[in-house]
Amino acid sequence: MSKKQIPIFIIIVILALATRFLFLGLRPIHHDEGMLSYFAWQLSEGGGYVYTPQIHGPILFYLQALFFKFFGGGDAVVRASTALFGVILVCLPLAIYRKLGIRRSIAIAILTLASPLLLYFSRFLVHTALIVAINLAIVIILWLLAKKPRPVYFYLLAVLSALAFGISETSYIFFASLIVFVPCYFALFPKNFSVVLKRLKKYITASYLDVIASFLVFVLVWILIYSVGLGSARSLLLSLPNPFNGEGGLGFWLSQHENKLGGQPWFYYLLLMLVYEPLIFLGAILAAIESARRRGGALQFFIVVLAFLSLLAYSVAGEKFPWLILPTLVLFTFSAGLYFGSNYLKSKTATKIVIIVLGIFTIFNLYRLNYLDPADTRELPVYVQTPNSFREMVEKVRDACQNKDNECVVIDSSVSWPLSWEFREISRLDNLDENTKISAKTSFIFTSADNARESFEGFTPRQVQLRDWWVPPVCRDSSCIGKFARYFFLRTIWGEKGGYEVTIFERE
Repeated sequence: MSKKQIPIFIIIVILALATRFLFLGLRPIHHDEGMLSYFAWQLSEGGGYVYTPQIHGPILFYLQALFFKFFGGGDAVVRASTALFGVILVCLPLAIYRKLGIRRSIAIAILTLASPLLLYFSRFLVHTALIVAINLAIVIILWLLAKKPRPVYFYLLAVLSALAFGISETSYIFFASLIVFVPCYFALFPKNFSVVLKRLKKYITASYLDVIASFLVFVLVWILIYSVGLGSARSLLLSLPNPFNGEGGLGFWLSQHENKLGGQPWFYYLLLMLVYEPLIFLGAILAAIESARRRGGALQFFIVVLAFLSLLAYSVAGEKFPWLILPTLVLFTFSAGLYFGSNYLKSKTATKIVIIVLGIFTIFNLYRLNYLDPADTRELPVYVQTPNSFREMVEKVRDACQNKDNECVVIDSSVSWPLSWEFREISRLDNLDENTKISAKTSFIFTSADNARESFEGFTPRQVQLRDWWVPPVCRDSSCIGKFARYFFLRTIWGEKGGYEVTIFERE
């Protein structure tokens, strides 16, 4: 690394820290963030943990519980673990610049740093924000392992793989993509495949004890993660990859395929990339074209194939939510960085201008999505968001319940998130019906707007919006192009927004 390049690395790291950590509390706590935070907070308070596939693996809860233990439970702290992994994701290509080449490392890091969606979900408490950094590290280790097998790569692969499964069940899709890549590589590059296979076979034959030991390390780390440090046999049993056990991790998520949660079309992730990441999408397409011509190198081919296999897998999968684009987007970003890092300087002037214009538009998208109004549900990634107005109500209730116990707020179980998190030390959860008795200590009651219990003696009701959303209505006429263009540039939506209200009963 030259003296001229050191300041570039330093600036990228500083910008990564600033963009990921500053103003983390800007957006109200989302439904899912409230749920994940609550269980992590319980763990930090000594409440224990049992693996529940619906809310994914335990690593996020362990890490977030540490942040709560040392830094309290503010809105910014809620997102600290994902912000940390967001910084790691930016720095990963810089850490291996000697292997990648300085220009390609910087290009990948800059694209990762400036990605609107990668930044948004680095500032949002969700498991997928952690898993993508681990997945990328695994891809890098596999590439290094194929080039020159070493014991350290096997051990790193074992630990990282166990961590990946300990974060999210989406790891099954990732490793399935790796398996599918093998015949693709063999079909297109049989000679190279043969060389790599012989190299690995020779190493494994000579160092089989290291291979066996690394597998045992994988098993041990998996056990420690899912058994909660050997404290929960049930959690460990539920984590085992049994597709026929509907209560276990793999079986549960396979059963969710038919439910089609999110209700989005098959091209949903393509749409997100076109709207928010046109520069990365262009770079990935150019990298794919270059790789199809057998140029760009083995690593670029590896990343490109994994990227499109991942896009296919998530597009076919029944469940579709905006954060599930991240495993695909990270691979698209890496492949685009490899291409631009190798080809930008020798590109034609017109191509450079297109890249610069798309880069400026990307920065504008980044600002609009993450800082202008990150709770604006006109933005597609802002999914079923708690509106800004709700935060004002939360602060009012907290002020009124200062120095009071967990009877001050009663929450109907039908509207628990993120209310149970926001009022975690002053509330209790209940199934409110006609026979529910309310304590004299209770000052506020939260129920769904259509709850059968219409009134509570001595309380005044009012309604407030708990969730806000906008889903683009289906458009199949000649006006669609204009509607999409206005949305693309101005975020002018068509169709009405949706929402969900709760009723607040306040003691008179």
